This record gives sequence, C-alpha cells and structure tokens, in this order.
Amino acid sequence: MGLLYSLRSLLFVVIVAVSLVIFVPFLLLFFRTSLETRNRVARWWMYFHRALVQHLGGIDFRVEGLDALPGSAVIYFAKHQSTWETLVLQTLLPHYVWILKKEALRIPFFGWGLALLEPIAIDRSSGRKAVDQIVDQGKVWIERGSGILIFPEGTRREPGAEPDYKIGGGILAVATGAPVVPVALNSGMFWPPKSLFLKRPGTIDLRFGPAFDPSGMTPEQVVAKAQDWIEPTCRELMQQAEFRNR
Repeated sequence: MGLLYSLRSLLFVVIVAVSLVIFVPFLLLFFRTSLETRNRVARWWMYFHRALVQHLGGIDFRVEGLDALPGSAVIYFAKHQSTWETLVLQTLLPHYVWILKKEALRIPFFGWGLALLEPIAIDRSSGRKAVDQIVDQGKVWIERGSGILIFPEGTRREPGAEPDYKIGGGILAVATGAPVVPVALNSGMFWPPKSLFLKRPGTIDLRFGPAFDPSGMTPEQVVAKAQDWIEPTCRELMQQAEFRNR
C-alpha cells in the first residue's frame, strides 16, 4: 500500500505540472476580460485539482460553519498548514483576493496565473510599506464587496507548531471595519507543509469560526481574538483526525 500510494502521489504531481502548462496559457486568453470572468475560469482549474486530491490522493474533506458566513466582504484569517487550502478555499468561498508574498508571482506558470487574479502581492522585507499596501489595496477590495484571505502567520506551519501571528491582518481589519472570520483546519496532517507529495489518505477538517466585528479594537486585539479561536480549534481538529485514524 505504501508503494502504491507513493506512485499515486507522484502521478498527482505530474498531472498538476502538466495541467499548469496547459491551463495558464489558456487563462491568458482571458487577459482582457473582467476579473470576475478570470476568477470563474481559475475556479475550473481549482475544482479539477480538488477532485484530483480526493480521488487520486484519497484526501477528502468536510466543512463546518460555511453557512454562517456574514456575506462576501469579510477578512478571512486562515491557518496555513498545506498547499491544500490554497486550492480548496477558492472553490468554497465567494470572490476574495489573496494577500501573498510578491515572489510567489515569479513561480513559472503558477505565479503567472496568480498575477491574473490580481492578488495583494507584498514584499515582506519592506516593513511598514508592505502594511500600508495591504491597507490601501484592502480597502479598495472591501469597498467593491470582495473578501480578503490572509494567512496571519505569513507562511505554512507544521501542525502543532508554536503560533507566529503577524500584525498586518489586524491593522487591515481595523482600517476597513470588515468582519473577521477565523478559519481552522488540520490539512498538514495529510499533506505536509512544503511538500509536493501527498502524505496519506484521510479526511481533512475545515472549520469557519464565528465572525466578529473589529470596531473599537486595536490591531493587536483583533489578532489575539482570531488566534484564541484558531489555535485551540486546530488542536481539536487534529485530535479528531488522530482518533479517526487509530
């Protein structure tokens, strides 16, 4: 079973690579169309790979709290453990833009496709300038009715690792007044951070927490409130996964 699953994981990587080479030039054909159209086309690719992860990788998922989201113009504070959530969240949520590292746009094919979706791409080494960019562009997107997805720790983290939340998302929430939705998951148990290969089959749990209003809060309080829900919830979801796999 171990060898078979390794071969399936390798096949998954090959199919993803080939699909990128085919899909991104196809997406470029929509360069002059609206962002809504480009996002719709990109979702086709995301749906394809969500199905690929499920049927080839054997990694299913279940979602809680999606029905309680307060509209589309919200800020999602999502735990980031794996490549999985960057694929699947796009298929579940209303339109949103990512806050991501500028260097991600330089990744051949994948980064070029991302650029067409107009993310908020920041240079994290620029300090306050990056935060100002997040706020300025974030206000524009919220006013347009779009959501914003931020990984508040800035990068993928191993399941159970000591949290390292940054202040940028809190500053954005206070500046825009948009509701904050914390998001917890246990994806890293099945698809490890920084790994191209799937790890093992199973069911990922994804839970959207109760939205909260950042009005009257400081950026530090916003980040702390999100973290205080996300971290224990992630631990709970990881314990559930461990129990199911005993």
